[in-house]
Amino acid sequence: MRLRVLLLLLATALAAPAPRPASAGEPAAEDVAQILETYRKRFRRDAYLSEKEEILAALVARGGTAARDALAWCAAESVVVLEEREKAHAKVADRLRTAQKDYGEKYDKYAEQQVKQGKPRPTTTPRWPEYDALQAATAEATTAEKSVDEARAVIAAVRKAQGAVLDRLSGPDLAKAAEDVAAAMASKDWGVRAEMVEMLAGSSAPWAFTTLQDAAAKDPDPRVVAPALEALGGREPSKVLPILTGRLSDARWLVRAAALSALERTPSKETVDAVLACWAKEEGRLRDDCRRVLETLTAYDGTPTQPAWSQWWAIHRESWTGPPPKFDPAKQTPEQAAAAVRKRPQSDTGFFGISSSSTRLCYVIDLSGSMNEPQVAGKPETRAQKAKAELGRAIRALEDGAWFNVVLYSANVRVWKPEMQPSTLETRRAACEFIEKAEVVGGTATFDALDAALALGDVGKGKARGADPSGDAKLDTILLLSDGKPTLGKVIEPDRIRAAVRDLNRERRIAIHSIALGGDADASFMEGLATDHGGTYLKL
Repeated sequence: MRLRVLLLLLATALAAPAPRPASAGEPAAEDVAQILETYRKRFRRDAYLSEKEEILAALVARGGTAARDALAWCAAESVVVLEEREKAHAKVADRLRTAQKDYGEKYDKYAEQQVKQGKPRPTTTPRWPEYDALQAATAEATTAEKSVDEARAVIAAVRKAQGAVLDRLSGPDLAKAAEDVAAAMASKDWGVRAEMVEMLAGSSAPWAFTTLQDAAAKDPDPRVVAPALEALGGREPSKVLPILTGRLSDARWLVRAAALSALERTPSKETVDAVLACWAKEEGRLRDDCRRVLETLTAYDGTPTQPAWSQWWAIHRESWTGPPPKFDPAKQTPEQAAAAVRKRPQSDTGFFGISSSSTRLCYVIDLSGSMNEPQVAGKPETRAQKAKAELGRAIRALEDGAWFNVVLYSANVRVWKPEMQPSTLETRRAACEFIEKAEVVGGTATFDALDAALALGDVGKGKARGADPSGDAKLDTILLLSDGKPTLGKVIEPDRIRAAVRDLNRERRIAIHSIALGGDADASFMEGLATDHGGTYLKL
């Protein structure tokens, strides 16, 4: 609904001014109306994304009043289409969950009978009607997911086109657009301001840049400040560093996280200086962020401590000429990946070799049927036994005062507690008991588990998600472990899971680390998740 409000506002804000004589090269007013009608017909709902992108490119090339009118209509129409497709997908997802439940119960009974007869748990089953129903529901859900993804892609493309058209405005059109954008930025609805910031991020116009600077420096809501800081990242350091480095002292961790992310794309010697100073005073997860930014900017990862980094930088600052070429993970050998993980700071609270400075953790653990397979061929310990043992050790090592939770998943998602819990001797013991008693059975509903884990960051803050301007949360880091490909859940296809999680995590900014356990794990998917959310990927 928030996006609908914004784009309808844009439809008014960027509409044509009162009729005036056409300037050179611009269609007369009656021609503008005809052009708008033409684009309405071409921008039909059943058109492919590529067709709509061609239309948007043509509108950007045309510019002027006609383009603004047509793009405003395209934006409003695209929001309506997205809402319709999301509703349709929700209905399909409900049918899919029912089919998954029916098939899962059928399989569990069948598997139990096989085990009682002294046979191994089956990896194949008879062709039950429940299986056929599940396949049909899965196919229907996949089609619905694709339609939602395309609708979101169209909205993103329209917003980018609107930003490009803004860059080409001049004279009265420019003055009117700037006036109406300023009115939108004065809205009491933080969502309207945030969406406006995202649109202006695609513009290189000086007035748009000034609007972004003002939002980053003055807006009271971190959900507006964060995207504004991201939009400033990567620009001329001399113009943006005062704002980016200034926000490193913000009281809200969400804002500091966004500033660090923007600085990672704004290389300069002063950037490194500022991040090193930030690291010296930070606590928890943001210490990991500082280290990540420094590694990106300098390619140096030989020490886990801030004093040692500062000493290294004092020696190399004058000779530093900029960040190295972007690293290509595809060219990294397994041995190099393992060595990179081992170089990271280790602690007793590490999980399978991945350590975090965070004190706000959620462990998301796959306990699907495949986790009953041996971790090492020929040895009795199963993947589930290894995962449970390591998870229990990590939880017992948590310090008092930390916050944590556990999400176990297979076909169903089992959340230990509805809210993040303070780490005490009692809660750590209770969590370990919950883990030990958990069954290892069923499919792999990875998205549903991540969805449940991300939502824990919003519980217990006194307000619903989207209504809390504090920028605080009791969850900032997720550690995900899985040994297989996603097979069940609201979203199944790995690339779509990544896209959906990016959408869910945009405002939360929770780091996600991932561990792929065993040769059947979807390594590309797991690594992609970690890359998307500033985490570490480890394959075991």
